[in-house]
Amino acid sequence: MSAVLARRVNDGPIDVKRVVELVARGEVTVNLPRYPRPTLARGVQVLVDRGETMLPFLEDQTRLEEQVRNVAGPGCLKTLYFEGCPTRRAGPGGKSGWKRYPTARQPRSGTVLLLLTDLGIGRPLWPGASAGEGEWLDFALAMRKRGCPVVALVPYGPARWPASLQKFMTIIQWDRPTSASLVHARVGKGHNA
Repeated sequence: MSAVLARRVNDGPIDVKRVVELVARGEVTVNLPRYPRPTLARGVQVLVDRGETMLPFLEDQTRLEEQVRNVAGPGCLKTLYFEGCPTRRAGPGGKSGWKRYPTARQPRSGTVLLLLTDLGIGRPLWPGASAGEGEWLDFALAMRKRGCPVVALVPYGPARWPASLQKFMTIIQWDRPTSASLVHARVGKGHNA
């Protein structure tokens, strides 16, 4: 879970080899080059889909929320709930308190957004209850402009993931075979700052 949530920032130990190269070339630098390191310093916003198509996965979502809370800690974590897509309305409690997102619930720049959703892949009983690929794409692009990496944990395999969304968010299947090495293969050493 820490690999899913971490951002990579260049504020680790000083890159001595790079400093020597700069000095040898006679270049002046204001900031010393540093190695990247993963961090949760900008916080995490968890967006949990409470739509009809996610009801079979309610226990899984609750367990994942708990794991995120254990990794990120309460001070770095904000959890919101939504149906369909967060752009419609989202909030920390019941539906009656949900507001437009991101207007009222805008994450600060650099916050990692973790979606626990099916990205509209599931088939709802009622038309319009689920968000389409275009709505999710608009959300991902808006968050990318804010500098917020988006990670979606979905209960379905890669064959069902919308291709256009894979370009603008990290999608990971949550299932028994999902391992730390698989997550590292998708995320690397953290999302880019």
